[in-house]
Amino acid sequence: MDSKRVLYDLPAPCLFRTVHSDNDLSVFIHGDAVPMFRPFGPGQMGFATFDRRGAVPVNNSHASPSISDDLPGCPPGGVTFCATDFVPGTQTPMRRTLIISLWTTA
Repeated sequence: MDSKRVLYDLPAPCLFRTVHSDNDLSVFIHGDAVPMFRPFGPGQMGFATFDRRGAVPVNNSHASPSISDDLPGCPPGGVTFCATDFVPGTQTPMRRTLIISLWTTA
């Protein structure tokens, strides 16, 4: 068996949301596991879409829209926040980063 194609099971990524309290402290209000969508079958690359909005700037105090199992495309003028799980040994022309920083300003 090709060692690069050994199947593996990673836990579903988690999304934690925060708001600001009256004294301006950051407070966790919600935490959920986001299931991976594997359109190419088990053991293939998968996607977890955390949020998708149709316009920027985004108001994070509004609930996220319901996201169905589909490929994570970005709406025109909008933004998509997702994770892609590549099978070990995969080669892709996509740009990948090890960390991402997200922030909002009021």
